[in-house]
Amino acid sequence: MTITEKWTAFFRWFTDKTKTSELNELIETEERLKLATNALRYVSKDETTRRMIIQRDIAKRDLDHKMF
Repeated sequence: MTITEKWTAFFRWFTDKTKTSELNELIETEERLKLATNALRYVSKDETTRRMIIQRDIAKRDLDHKMF
């Protein structure tokens, strides 16, 4: 598998829960894929946290303005 094919598979499989084992095998073949995995997981975690903060802020403003 070429590096281009590996990257293509990586991005296709990253969010596909049915491809977890294939993705893990692929990640083990390239150090760059390991680094990308760590970066994407960190970004995903930040995005989840950001959404929670926004939702909490919206709920607080609604309560403050009695818009519930």
